Amino acid sequence: MQHDTALGDIMDLGLEALAFILSHEALTERFIALTGLDSADLKARLQDPNLHLALLDFLMNHEPDLMAFCDAYQHSPEAVSALVARHRSDEYSHG
Repeated sequence: MQHDTALGDIMDLGLEALAFILSHEALTERFIALTGLDSADLKARLQDPNLHLALLDFLMNHEPDLMAFCDAYQHSPEAVSALVARHRSDEYSHG
């Protein structure tokens, strides 16, 4: 499905990243340890694009995790990286 804005895309991709991270205990533990966020924080921030960027950054910072995520959701790593960069560019030009 094509979206009009990088924000919509980043939210969709971020939810996939969250589902992927939460479905792998080791990733969940590492994400919580690195961010200090707990399940209540995650629920409270589900509409925050910065959370979605943090989830994607977490995966992009460890290539095996990124590749496993991309394989699971049939994304290319380049597309994930480009979407994150596009969102940051849009955010910078509007913020």
